[in-house]
Amino acid sequence: DERRNRAVTDLYEPGSTFKIVTIAGALEDNVVTPDTSFTLAPTIQVADRVIHESHIRGTERMTVRQILAESSNVGTITIAKDRLGGPELARWISRFGFGKKSGSDLPGESPGMVLPYDRWSGSTIGNVPIGQGIAVTPLQMVSAYAAIGNGGVMPTPHVIAKISGRKVHQAAGRRVVSKYTADRMTAMFRDVVVEGTGTEAAIPGYTVAGKTGTANKVE
Repeated sequence: DERRNRAVTDLYEPGSTFKIVTIAGALEDNVVTPDTSFTLAPTIQVADRVIHESHIRGTERMTVRQILAESSNVGTITIAKDRLGGPELARWISRFGFGKKSGSDLPGESPGMVLPYDRWSGSTIGNVPIGQGIAVTPLQMVSAYAAIGNGGVMPTPHVIAKISGRKVHQAAGRRVVSKYTADRMTAMFRDVVVEGTGTEAAIPGYTVAGKTGTANKVE
């Protein structure tokens, strides 16, 4: 237990940090833009579940930019359900590397737990877009954000640079989204820190972009 590398062996529900998949996928598929707006009630019914926001609010008109900045569950689910659709969301989950190993040099890596689309229930499209009902490793989550920060290209994570002075070959990264989409996502992640749910991460003199998330964990 003390020797395992939790970054690649331990799984957790990512919560709202997983909204990167839904929003980036919708932008790349050109089904929304950062300024596309939706009228959003404070709750949304998906199959037999009623899903709430993390904070109390009334019915509001929100853009995609605001949905991400305020971490709106209802807005993210609306984009996933009405604009992306289940099969396409499942494709984006796989494209971002979830449900498979990252290819790192680290032993004992878990691929995570991703429900295949053919096993989705009616409410899955309501919980997976907001990072529930799915389990990831910290390294998988970091890699997804690295792809956005790297202009849309996900590098293969490695920890070994040289062996006996000889440089270790590292596989080239793979493109996940276009640079245009990555740049728009970065700008919206900047909004999260400047005026959204992540203002406590702001550092004077630095440009910070990021996303907040609350994960459920087993006690």
